[in-house]
Order: sequence, then structure tokens, then C-alpha cells
Amino acid sequence: MIEKRSEPKFQIYAIIIPIILATVGFVWAILQTQISSKLNQETFVVATERAKEARQGQDKAVETIVAKMAPFEVHKIQWDAQASENASLQRQIDEVKRSSADTYSARDVILRLESRQRELEDLVSGGGSPSCIARYYCWRATMVSAAS
Repeated sequence: MIEKRSEPKFQIYAIIIPIILATVGFVWAILQTQISSKLNQETFVVATERAKEARQGQDKAVETIVAKMAPFEVHKIQWDAQASENASLQRQIDEVKRSSADTYSARDVILRLESRQRELEDLVSGGGSPSCIARYYCWRATMVSAAS
């Protein structure tokens, strides 16, 4: 009987060891969950702080840009002034075109060019030297400028 008492009792070990392992595993899982939860919370807090800092930086940048911007009314005044200046320039261009069209028509220009061509042909056919032709152009230029 004493011998039976000293024999290891495998049945008890077969029950106790899985219970101990399950308990250790359960405790391990709880600790692991708490640790990861705490890490997630810390990560969330850090991410939130960084997001706030980034948002503040963006807000400051936007405020700086808005402060440097001119209001719409200022731009509208400048655009209206530019539009009136453009209209004035276009009116001047139209007046110059009208006055030149009234002074010289295409027919007048063609006739003037033909007469100059005949005069040059007469000079060249009459044995005119290059210096003579140059003198003719100088004389012609003074005559035209005196006439206008």
C-alpha cells in the first residue's frame, strides 16, 4: 500500500498540467492585450498630437497667404483701369488706321511705287552710277519730307 502511495499519480498530473497551461496562456493573452492596447493608445495620442501640430502649421500658412492677398475690390479696380486703357489704345489705333486709309489708299501706294520704279529705270538706263542713284534717293527723301 505504501508503494502505491509513492507511485506518481499521472491522472492528477494529466488534469493539473493542462489547467496550469490554460491559466498561464489566459494570463499571457490578457497581458498581451493590455500591452498592445496601451501601445495603440500611445500611438494614437502621438498621432493625434502630430496631426494637431500639422493642422496648426497649415492654418498659419493659410493665414499668412490670406494676409498677403489683396481684396477682390482692389483687383477689380485694377482690371477696370486696364480695360479702359485697352479701350483707349484700341480707339487710338482705329483713328490711326482711319487717317492713314483716308490719306493713302492701296491705289495711291501702287501708283507711287510704279512712278519710283520708272524713275529708277530711267536713271539706270540713262547710265546713272550707283552714287548718282544714292544722290537721287537722298534728294527724293528730302522732297518727300518737305512735302509732308
